[in-house]
Amino acid sequence: MGISKLAVHDEEFLSGRFVYDEDIGHSIFSSEFNPDGLKDKWIQLHERFKELGVALGYDSDINEYPVFELHLNVHERVKQADCPAYVILLEDSHVYLPNGDKGLLSHYKKVFTWDDSLVDGDRFVKITFSPRITPAAFASLSDRTLFCCIIAANKSLPAFSENDLYSERVRVIRWFERNAPDDFALYGGGWGHPPRKPGLAGKVLGLLFRILRVQNWVKCFPSWKGKVDVKQDLLQSTKFTFAYENVSDVPGYITEKIFDAFSAGCVPVYWGASNITDYIPEDCFIDARKFADIASIYAFMKGMSDEEYYAYQHAIDSFIKSESIKMFSPACFAHTISDSIIQDINA
Repeated sequence: MGISKLAVHDEEFLSGRFVYDEDIGHSIFSSEFNPDGLKDKWIQLHERFKELGVALGYDSDINEYPVFELHLNVHERVKQADCPAYVILLEDSHVYLPNGDKGLLSHYKKVFTWDDSLVDGDRFVKITFSPRITPAAFASLSDRTLFCCIIAANKSLPAFSENDLYSERVRVIRWFERNAPDDFALYGGGWGHPPRKPGLAGKVLGLLFRILRVQNWVKCFPSWKGKVDVKQDLLQSTKFTFAYENVSDVPGYITEKIFDAFSAGCVPVYWGASNITDYIPEDCFIDARKFADIASIYAFMKGMSDEEYYAYQHAIDSFIKSESIKMFSPACFAHTISDSIIQDINA
């Protein structure tokens, strides 16, 4: 069995095989079309491995045996891996069921995860989603012409769960469409169809809606304004945004949603990680869990004075300029994963 080495700019590198969902294509390490910085962590991971003498490539780039495989979410092929395999658990197991498969997880040498209930300081290593975080843009309130919004795709869980927040987003949307349509706008993909339902029935209905081209003869969500190319541009002109994760009450599950708001100086209404205040100060966001219903959240936002709003912005600015933010950086993501794997290889 020969160890594969790749020639890159006349330098010789060990090779690592990157295994991923085919839907993301061969562009995850490319800086092209990266307006919101979601690929920053992957680009920096690729560069960090290169600094350490490893060329991280796709299957099609590697003709011999790599020194390791790195999987984006759990993959069945780990059972046939011909070298040490590692996995980055990016999706929650409610969203991507294989990530909760203990049998498949047992095949990995190390598991990189945000899930605090799994992290053990040994085989299960703590990472974060690591979005791009920029200093808050403190646009004046007069420039924030949209009262509140949701930016999300019309999706659902693969199975019913009491932790489901996809359905909670829909409840927020419907409440505003009925009660305060002038104060709300919905952005994202897929809202030309009725709300997606979880489970097999939801998949069947979704397929039926596409076949019938429902979006051509009924406006399913009157508040929907279409997709948005650059979220920051929208959020800088918005006062509040509902930053709901895909599922609730999972420790450490903090995605880019709240940070997108922070980077734009927009105050988020947050619901997601059960231990959010272990990582982010509570004066940086409106905690949806503290309110009885959506009407109460709306009343709180409408009653907020300019001084109270600026206090949220000041807290956000202080947080994203503090040392605490570093664990959420793409650089931390890249160094944690690459350094851990290289340490194993060199052991």
